[in-house]
Amino acid sequence: MESKEESKVADYSRKENKRITESTGKDIQQTGQKIGQDLKFQPNPDYIEARNKIWDELFQAQKEKLAGFPREAIKITMPDGKEKEGTSFETTPMDIAKAISNSLANKILVASVKYSKRIASLDTKLSKVEDLEEGEVGWIGWDLGRPLEGDCELKLHTFDDKEGKAALWHSSAHLLGESLEMNYGVHLCYGPPTQDGFYYDAHSGNEKFSQDDYKKIEDTAQKFTTEKQKFERLWLSKEEALNLFSYNPFKVQLITNKVADGASTTAYRNGNLIDLCMGPHIPCTSRVKAFKVMKNS
Repeated sequence: MESKEESKVADYSRKENKRITESTGKDIQQTGQKIGQDLKFQPNPDYIEARNKIWDELFQAQKEKLAGFPREAIKITMPDGKEKEGTSFETTPMDIAKAISNSLANKILVASVKYSKRIASLDTKLSKVEDLEEGEVGWIGWDLGRPLEGDCELKLHTFDDKEGKAALWHSSAHLLGESLEMNYGVHLCYGPPTQDGFYYDAHSGNEKFSQDDYKKIEDTAQKFTTEKQKFERLWLSKEEALNLFSYNPFKVQLITNKVADGASTTAYRNGNLIDLCMGPHIPCTSRVKAFKVMKNS
């Protein structure tokens, strides 16, 4: 008979095996094949410049599409029942926060939105590529700088809220990923927030990380916080996503398995990091006030 502690370990192992299977893709699990070529640590890998060029072209096209969306008067209802006026595809949650007080605007990290009338949206046929914790039914996590799309209820979250913590740690994971790419040229896999922090899976071939690497990773991430990098969101067709991440076999596998044909997904950019991601994120990297690597495996 299993002890209580053995049962907990077995349960964790089952969950971890499920996560690994899902993140590596059904095709790999079924065939037993492995993906990911051998890599040598190298700073500033070539794929960053090529990826940025593709992003810039797609992001400009998205700007032009959003510019054509209707600008209409909208009603924004706060948790206390008070209504604020705004304009679709112009007014952002940060605009609402600043109108209330600058101190609130400086504290909030992310928003949640519940629409009663959505005038238009690029969020059509979205396939989820991350298994993150679901929020309340009907509520959507929303970037503070992302314009609102219709009449809605709005919540503004600080670090005291679970939504604020998740956004800060998810964005911190992107700082970690950016540092790993810029310093070592790894292929990133999966980088979610956890209940008390974050992590990033990364393929490094036969190279290994050790505690000797921690300071370089931390110093680079801290540098990115001083650069006040904004988090930008990009909608992608499945074909565009496969092209953007063609250098990374793990992202290709994820897109192939989790994005339906004819559907779309999203990616985020901060600084030189571009990653497949549903968001939402904090407004910019300067909101991360501390960053430390605790362990690696």
